[in-house]
Amino acid sequence: ARSISVVYNLIHDCDETYNYWEPLHYLLYGNGLQTWEYSPKFALRSYLYILVHYVIAKPLLYFTSALSIANPKVFVFFGMRFVLGLASSSTEALLVHAVSKQRGRGVGLCALYLLAASSGMFVSSTSFLPGTFSMYCFTLAGAGVLLGRRGMVISACATAVILGWSVTAIAAVPYALWVLATGDFIHSVSVATFSASILLAATALCDSFYYGKATLSLVNFLRYNVFGSG
Repeated sequence: ARSISVVYNLIHDCDETYNYWEPLHYLLYGNGLQTWEYSPKFALRSYLYILVHYVIAKPLLYFTSALSIANPKVFVFFGMRFVLGLASSSTEALLVHAVSKQRGRGVGLCALYLLAASSGMFVSSTSFLPGTFSMYCFTLAGAGVLLGRRGMVISACATAVILGWSVTAIAAVPYALWVLATGDFIHSVSVATFSASILLAATALCDSFYYGKATLSLVNFLRYNVFGSG
């Protein structure tokens, strides 16, 4: 199902084109369109999220050069989509495994069929959007709950909110309550603090480098969109 999405899924959101593919194109090829969100005046978008995908796309670009592949940009585009689909299917597979382990093989197969046939998963699994990245992380978090892995749940939720889409923080609340209810409070807070600190530091370094000033896109985004400074 995800391989079909790689080939036939449309780009449904203009943000995917202009806020993610274009900045990635700029990093890969040295040119690309810039939206106002990437203006240093606002600095609302995280360059760390783009760099995570750049690490995948750059080897694909080298591969096209080494083999003299026609239409290298098309190859990189679908290669990136393939990796996104692989990431989605991997997290979904872990979730299905966790469901099967906790509720039995029959329930696990039902979960598998529902995921495979879901139109929402078809659309979102291969989209180059922070919301999709957060979906991967929360899928891991769901599997972590079923498997009783609190560290995995904490790290996945922190990554979803800080590296992915910050407005998904509300989705992390039930996981946080589960962690606090089932684990050692001090240890859980320590893991959460460590995970968040590493991600925030990495985000601040990348944003400050690419925007040319000390800044943190996560804070700018929340200030502009949540607290109404925009």
